[in-house]
Amino acid sequence: MKRILLIAGAIVPCMFFSAFSTVPSSVNLAEAMRSPDLSLSLSSLGNSSSECVKLEMTNHSRRDIILHVDPGIRLASANGHEQDILLTKPIDVLVKSGSSEMTELVGFCCQSSNATPSEGALFTLADNTNEELNQVARYVADNDFSPSMSQAAIWSISDHHSLAGIYATSEDARLREFCADLRGEEAPWYSIEYGDILDTPFQNEPQVLSGEMEYEMTGYGKGDLKAFKPDGTLLVCFYEGRELTPAHYTQSFKFTAHGMEHGDYAFCVFVDGELKEKQIITI
Repeated sequence: MKRILLIAGAIVPCMFFSAFSTVPSSVNLAEAMRSPDLSLSLSSLGNSSSECVKLEMTNHSRRDIILHVDPGIRLASANGHEQDILLTKPIDVLVKSGSSEMTELVGFCCQSSNATPSEGALFTLADNTNEELNQVARYVADNDFSPSMSQAAIWSISDHHSLAGIYATSEDARLREFCADLRGEEAPWYSIEYGDILDTPFQNEPQVLSGEMEYEMTGYGKGDLKAFKPDGTLLVCFYEGRELTPAHYTQSFKFTAHGMEHGDYAFCVFVDGELKEKQIITI
């Protein structure tokens, strides 16, 4: 009986060591690209939004390896005229010993004026990503925003595009407000749509301008609500000579913005001929 127990006791530690030795190693993207045991390439799928980067890795080592990719990594295009990509989705890839794996990485352009990366174009790891871009990438990773909203948010940080281009709705303005906080600004009360901004260089040509102007009346009087162009000429008169009473007012609007000149548009409330409220839209 004692003999059996001694044999069992000798076997158990051996089994435990064997199981422990087969646990895959974990490496991040930077470590994988430096490792002599791994061959790794990053190339463009021919677009610059969502699934846009192909990762291929071969494991030459004797151990299985898990490659971990974090959001916030910036991939620099080998072609200086093509867009860099900011990765926005974490992923773990198991690459067994002696084998190869291919997967697609999710990210978005962070150089809006450059050309869309051509299919097969190579990327390297950028030396660093600024903290604001890193934060917005992680915020996008943690939430289910549309690709257009995600791209507009990244450009608002990487290229200082208008925060109004992040198509906020009354139900979900979180991403716009998050980016406004990163920039130390107030979130705009209006939206500017630029058409299809995915997989293409940015064209600063507004298509639709919309929003809700909110204002308070604390007294009585005859009111006018008018919007003026950057040169001071009238854009639109919402109403004129309306009897206003103490209340909270909301004026909704939606304009076709194609061809509107760039600059500040003043939305003004006049009461009995005097300016009482002025809010600015910048295009």
